[in-house]
Amino acid sequence: MEAPKLQRLSHFGAYSTSLDEFIKKHSSIATVKLRISSNIDLTKFRLSASQITTLHIVLGGYCEWGSCIALPGAFPALRRLGASDAASNVGPGEVDIIVRARCLPLDHPLSTATSLSRLLEEFFIEIRNTDLYEQFEVYRQATKQIEEDGAIKKIYLSWPMEQN
Repeated sequence: MEAPKLQRLSHFGAYSTSLDEFIKKHSSIATVKLRISSNIDLTKFRLSASQITTLHIVLGGYCEWGSCIALPGAFPALRRLGASDAASNVGPGEVDIIVRARCLPLDHPLSTATSLSRLLEEFFIEIRNTDLYEQFEVYRQATKQIEEDGAIKKIYLSWPMEQN
């Protein structure tokens, strides 16, 4: 299938070589919603999709998604990121990693960000329970905008650009 102007892609099946090749062929794709079930799938996607500006991952298995997206050079064009809890896998430790590397201002004492150009403009998580997240300082410091849909909470997280 050829779609030279395709900008958005949603895929909820197993990650495959054909999907990988499709993404590589269509550099016009900027927005992706994708089910990820393993570190291997996310690594393959990361290596194929450097042009992605908006990514919403639906975690269908354990995956070190925050660690992968926080890697130097990973998703250099990424500006908006969301992670959904399809199987209780949006771990607070992975949220902490991504926040420190891609969300906190460079001058924030907890930031591990190396470049202003790598900071996200928007970050959200979709989870059922926030209790485990409260133990992480970056989560407690965040400004939260919460939208509830039944048992699921969609939480947009942000941090002030200036620290006192």
